[in-house]
Amino acid sequence: MSGSTEKVMAMMIKVSIIIPTKNGADNIGECLRSVFEQDFEEGFEVLVIDSGSTDSTLNIVQRFPIKLFQIKPEEFSHSATRNYGVELAQGEYVVFLTQDATPLNNLWLRRITDNFKDPEVVGVSGRQVPREDAAPMERHWLSYFYPSDKRIVCIPGKSNNVREGYYYFFSDVNSAMRRKMLLEHKFPENIIMAEDKAWCRKVLLAGYTVVYEPEAIVCHSHHYSLKRAFKNSFSGGMAYAQFCERPEEFQSLFFIKQSLQYFFSEMRFLATSGHIRYIPYAVVYDIMKYIGRFLGRQSDYLPHFLRVRFGQ
Repeated sequence: MSGSTEKVMAMMIKVSIIIPTKNGADNIGECLRSVFEQDFEEGFEVLVIDSGSTDSTLNIVQRFPIKLFQIKPEEFSHSATRNYGVELAQGEYVVFLTQDATPLNNLWLRRITDNFKDPEVVGVSGRQVPREDAAPMERHWLSYFYPSDKRIVCIPGKSNNVREGYYYFFSDVNSAMRRKMLLEHKFPENIIMAEDKAWCRKVLLAGYTVVYEPEAIVCHSHHYSLKRAFKNSFSGGMAYAQFCERPEEFQSLFFIKQSLQYFFSEMRFLATSGHIRYIPYAVVYDIMKYIGRFLGRQSDYLPHFLRVRFGQ
């Protein structure tokens, strides 16, 4: 292929879809099939960045017209790997998917990128709905944080109001950003997770607009044990404490109130949807998450061996 032809093809690519993988054989084939069935008139590329799969993931992804990049397992981090993908990307817009997130229909890519017609919008986060085998608590969590109503979020006057922090719920499980903005505002590589929330917080406080698009839907859910729920929450709390200039943003009465509102809404959901038997487990599950998040925020005061043991 000549250099001029490669240049023309690169110009035709409007969107770069980046999917980090590792041992994702259970879902990656389904994910990629849906991606390549998208009704999208402009060109797009799919970049798969694998960090040491030992199952059949590599065999599966190479059945599709993707661009495969391989890194060592120890080179992976949620932030650095995605930043690497952005550098490799050729599209004007970058879309992030996880290996276990499957677009629900063939309009997903169009719906998530249409929001960039507004020049003020720099990031879009799509909706997540549970898989058929998801537990009731997971179903409620997803419906609570990923509802059916669209949200357009900006912070007037570039304020740093503590209450604005509640809108930093932005997930790169299913999201799109302007590549230019990602090159200027990279994911912070000094945090273990929540890089998407940190990025969203940064661009909101810089005066840009972020959209939650409920019509860009993926199927995505987890089955977390109590131990895994605690570890995830601990790592998330530790990350929030690192990227917030004012960690008290996530310790205020406002956020305690939000947590209690969620808890009681979950209890109502379980009681009214035929899942009363899950209530005792849900109470313990939520307590483990809240304790993990609290300890994560206070991780600077914990000995190193506990931070390692409690984290992911």
